[in-house]
Amino acid sequence: SNLPYIPTPRIPTLDASVIEFEPHLALDGGEKGLDIIDTFLQQAPEYLKANTSKKSELWLEIDHTHTKEMIFSALPKQNQYQVEILKDSFGKNRFAHISVH
Repeated sequence: SNLPYIPTPRIPTLDASVIEFEPHLALDGGEKGLDIIDTFLQQAPEYLKANTSKKSELWLEIDHTHTKEMIFSALPKQNQYQVEILKDSFGKNRFAHISVH
């Protein structure tokens, strides 16, 4: 999922190629960049099922300021999930991988 994830205070600092190309609604994730992600992750139990024949996982593009702890804390029933943060080619946090364990 590529939900809006950029913290509101950082929107004005984005490169012009981003601000002029992407709709503001597609960028602004709220004060910490997690408003819509938090809502989405509250729905995770509906989609992430343990002990099924298919692997159950979510992938999220995240802001480089987002941490494993921030993503994990947004999940209900936290003891059911594993969260892994993957970095981009610049060594910055870029993706969250969430799976049932």
